[in-house]
Amino acid sequence: MSLFEFVLVMVSLIQALGVTLILRHVAAVIRYRAALVIDWVPLAWMGLQFVATTWVWWSLWDFAEVEWTYPQFFYLLAAPTVQFIAISMLVSTDVERPDASLADNFATVRLPFMLLLAAFQTLSALDGWIFGVEPFWNSLRILQLLLVGSYLAGAISSRRIVQVVLVVFIAAQYVYGLFVLRYLPAAFASS
Repeated sequence: MSLFEFVLVMVSLIQALGVTLILRHVAAVIRYRAALVIDWVPLAWMGLQFVATTWVWWSLWDFAEVEWTYPQFFYLLAAPTVQFIAISMLVSTDVERPDASLADNFATVRLPFMLLLAAFQTLSALDGWIFGVEPFWNSLRILQLLLVGSYLAGAISSRRIVQVVLVVFIAAQYVYGLFVLRYLPAAFASS
């Protein structure tokens, strides 16, 4: 096992826990759909977090040649840890209650959820530069800044229309980023 593979184990575990929470919640929503007040916006945020998790995992290949130290390893754990906390807040444990509402849960956690996603995106945006595998500025940086700004806008505004526009806008950014900018691993390697 290489040091890179060793480092990825812990990161992958944290990411897998987040995906597990999302999938368990989706199963609970399906199971209790008759009694649950369903709202597509929090479900879309869950879907986007699933995509974000896969995106982070896909981008980890950029770090295959890093000479790992403990501070770098700790920094690498920060983004998935922050994202896991955000997912944990978004995924309601109350879906089994007869009066449970996804919209009410989202309204309760919106501010810290969005702030955590802004922190997650900032940590993810800087990792390649910090580890020395990509230049500070690349074609993905504008998209990353737009994502941070979008999450901050979501934290500031509780209006439904703003949340709807943001979830659609961020979904479009993910599609563009994944299929145009980061289709292949190591897309931004300095080599």
